[in-house]
Amino acid sequence: MLACRRGTEPSGPGFSDPGSSPSLVSEMNRLKEYLEEPEESVPYGDFWVIYGEAGIFYVTAQVAGEVARRLERWWTPRWITFVDVAGAPVRLRGREIQAIYESTQLQRSRERSFHRARRLEEKADRRPWEDDD
Repeated sequence: MLACRRGTEPSGPGFSDPGSSPSLVSEMNRLKEYLEEPEESVPYGDFWVIYGEAGIFYVTAQVAGEVARRLERWWTPRWITFVDVAGAPVRLRGREIQAIYESTQLQRSRERSFHRARRLEEKADRRPWEDDD
């Protein structure tokens, strides 16, 4: 606890006059602006997915079609290169690509609805003594 003489106010770091400098809260809010990344409002729309041992890659319909044509050749190329929707170049072994499929907004919406309904159904089937996840 800080003792003061009668009629004097504490001064120094942390004891500023409320009207003379920003408060700690406003200082934290200023830092928040610099530390947080702004949310990007990028609509996903419809895209295609190339799935394989190396991961999942999102591409345009044109790129998916070109990759599919290369895989359907009599001799599958050893390496297949393409550019994903973010503009990153990707190079995969042809034999490691396991699937190419379309992903539309409607399909994803229906899939989310399906999974919500399934979770509700499973929750309704639980007995009261079972764990609640």
